Order: sequence, then structure tokens, then C-alpha cells
Amino acid sequence: MIMSRRGQLLASLVVFALSPLVSAVGVDGVLYVCDSGSDRVVRLEDLDGSGFVEQASPGEIGIFYDDASAGPDLSNPSHLAAGDRGSILLLDAGTVDAVLRLEDKNRDGDAQDEGEVSIFYDASAGGPKLSTANTLVAAPDGSYYVSDDGSGAHRILRLKDENSDNDALDPGEVKVIYDASALSLPVLDDIESLALAADGALFAGDTKLKAIFRLFDMNGDGDLLDEGEVQLFHQTSGDLLLADIDAVAVSAGTVLACDNDTGRILLLEDRNGDGDLADNREVTSWLDSSSTVPVGSINDLLIVPGLGVLVLDNTKDSVVALVDLNKDDDVLDTGESYGWLVDDGSTFATPSGLLLLSRSDDPPVFRFLRGDSTADAKLDLSDPVSTLGYLFLGRPSPSCIDSLDSDDSGVIDISDSIYLLNYLFSGGLPPPTPFPELGSDPTADKLSC
Repeated sequence: MIMSRRGQLLASLVVFALSPLVSAVGVDGVLYVCDSGSDRVVRLEDLDGSGFVEQASPGEIGIFYDDASAGPDLSNPSHLAAGDRGSILLLDAGTVDAVLRLEDKNRDGDAQDEGEVSIFYDASAGGPKLSTANTLVAAPDGSYYVSDDGSGAHRILRLKDENSDNDALDPGEVKVIYDASALSLPVLDDIESLALAADGALFAGDTKLKAIFRLFDMNGDGDLLDEGEVQLFHQTSGDLLLADIDAVAVSAGTVLACDNDTGRILLLEDRNGDGDLADNREVTSWLDSSSTVPVGSINDLLIVPGLGVLVLDNTKDSVVALVDLNKDDDVLDTGESYGWLVDDGSTFATPSGLLLLSRSDDPPVFRFLRGDSTADAKLDLSDPVSTLGYLFLGRPSPSCIDSLDSDDSGVIDISDSIYLLNYLFSGGLPPPTPFPELGSDPTADKLSC
């Protein structure tokens, strides 16, 4: 019997009444999904508090970034990570071969406007070229890990914006921390997925070997190339074989690993702390075809701490919520899996990456006075002098670097001090907005507060 869409919605509403996950995710977060089939990033938000994102509800589904923007056309957007100040980093593994930085500066719900997209990383500055990059993971220290499994590049890169200019294109901002070609006996050969644990260890899914590995920088030299730093965590086999490990996730010592081919998710946990996964119930099938709402093909999964898991089901081109209601270490029971996105199937073509941001992650609106480099809410001779000190004497930058941009050129240089001196003492033009009152910068540029 084929259930009508109205029937599917009613069934989902029954599940919503049982599950705290749906309401919490809908209220507290904005979900971003990159779509490699239609080359765009979609923004999903439960605005009406129904517990679902519904196509019929105005404003709950919107385009955050696509080829209509002023930025680069996407070719294969594959993964997302949270950036600074509410921005989003987007990995494009197609012909773009870059990490893009998207920031909704004018707070209109998208990153389609001039100045809202920039290159965070590509090979233009002499760093390693991305070949077939597939996963982008954010670390608490502001760095990012990118896995690459192209024919000539089985490696992991570490990116970090050390000088706060919104990119990782400068010397020392990119490092190859794992490279199969640098090892006499390569361990990882087909890195399809990455996840970062709280202790700094990386977990990597290798589809060729059908295994999950744990990588940890034991000697603190900043790479994962030394003996013992890459260890087999679990070799899948038999009835619990994972043929295509497209996503892994880690939370509180538990690893979830999924198979893109079958939709199976394994739960891996060293319950007795003996350093292996050989004991009873340390490797279990968390989701498989026996689920009440089977998932056919998983491109990405996201653990929402204390709530549950969201997955991208590529067979339905949708978002599915999973929650272990009865705490039996699986989501195979009635009501434990359901469609979180209620649409006609047209929202996505090939959903490929998930990112959930809380509303508190929205970029704050910073208020400053242009030219006020001393941050005393007035303009006088001390301001151009302070700017010159920053430029030529190595003095610390102010908390709002944008305030030094007296002529609003988007660049801090000697012309800013000259512009301000002309205004103060020669009848020159006043600084552009925000001036003479405190306000936000209406101009999109790389300078920040």
C-alpha cells in the first residue's frame, strides 16, 4: 500500500508527538545542506515550531547560495563546516577545487550578494591542489581538516587562518598532515570521510579497505606521519560490512559509521575501555533495512548532542531524523526514524553535506565609528597617529580593525591616516558611514570587527 503525502505527514506528526528531537532542532537551529546535484546550498529552518521543515510553510526552505550569486559557480559542493562570525565554509570538490567562505553580511538569509563569498582556500597561493576532496571538518582551535582521495593525492590537509584575513592562502596556513605517498607502507588509501573527536583524534573511513581508522598526533609535531599515529579502529566484515563509508561522526566516545550503498549505520563503542571493539555489543547495527522508515543511501550524518541524529537520504533526496527513544542502542523501533523535511521531493537533487548552526551563531551586528582607531568614540589627532603606529611600528590592532579604514577602501594603508588628517585639519571630506554616529559597516569587504 502506497501512503499518500497527507498520510505521510500525519504519520510524521504522530512521531513528532513522541519525540523531543524534532521540536528542539526546529526551534534551536538552522540546517544548511549542500546539494551536489543542483550546485547550491539550501537553508532549512522550522519557523512555525511544527517540528518539521515543510515546503508548504513560507520561508522554511530557501536558497542560501547558488550560481545566481556574485561568487564562483559551484561544480560539486560536497561538504560544509562552521566558520567564524556566523560564516559557513563550503568544500567544492569539482572543477572549482576550493573551500569557499560564505557570510550573510546583510542578514537577508543568503550569501548571494556582492562581497558575501570569497575563496578561503585553493591552490592559487602555491599550496597543495585539491584533487578529489570530499570532507571538511572544523576544529575548536579554528583550523579545518580536508580529506582528499584523488588518484594522485591520498592525504589530509590542515587549514588555518593565522592572520585573521578570512582565508588560508598565506604562508604557513596550510599543511599536509597525512600523505600516503610519504609513507613506505601507506595505511590509509581511500579516505572518504573524517570526524574529529574531543581529544583531537581524527576518525577516517577508508572505503577501499572497508575500515575505520583512528589518527592521533602522538609526538606533537603537527602531522600524522609517524609510527603508531594511524591505527586501525575497526575492520568491517560479514553481516556488518560497510562497503562505502561515506560519513563518520563521533560524540562522547561513540563512533557512528554509515554505508552509502545500503544506508546501514554501525555504532562503535569500546564499552569496557580495553582498547578494542572485540567485546559483546561493542559493534552493533544502529540503523539498517529493518527500520520502520528504511534509509537507502546516506551521504552525510550529523549528531545533535542530547537530541539525536540527522542524515541525508540520497534515495529520497531528503533529511531523515533518527532518535533512540527506548535507549536500546539502535533506531530500529517504531517512531525512531522519520522524515524531518516534508516536501514533494524537489528541494534537493543530490544532498551531500549537512551543517546545523544554532541561532546564536548568527553573525552579530558590530557598531563602530569610522576612523576612530583609539575606540574613544571621537575623532582627533590621536586616531591617525594610532593607525600609523599599527601600520609601521608594530603596535597591536584595535578590536575593530574596520574602524581604521577611514576612506572605506577595504584596505588599511597610509591613505587612511592622510584621509583623516585632511578631514580634521584641511576641510576634507568626512569619513563614510558609519560616521558621525556609531553604526555597522554597509560595505562588504574583508575587514572585520
